[in-house]
Amino acid sequence: MIQLCSRFGDYRKGNPSSFSLSPRFSLFPQFINHVLKPTFLGVAAFAADRILLLDSYFIVVVFHGATIAQ
Repeated sequence: MIQLCSRFGDYRKGNPSSFSLSPRFSLFPQFINHVLKPTFLGVAAFAADRILLLDSYFIVVVFHGATIAQ
């Protein structure tokens, strides 16, 4: 995402509010939402070496296993 924004976005150094993307990218967030592969959030999905992210639009829940936390 950072590489995409740095390549196709307009930005004036030292002015964070100057960042903008081309209007051609207006549908990009919807596109990314459709290509994401959902994960079943059952007990089997929780492991020591995983990070799980649940984004329900209003609340974001992050689970990180013991290995990741170290």
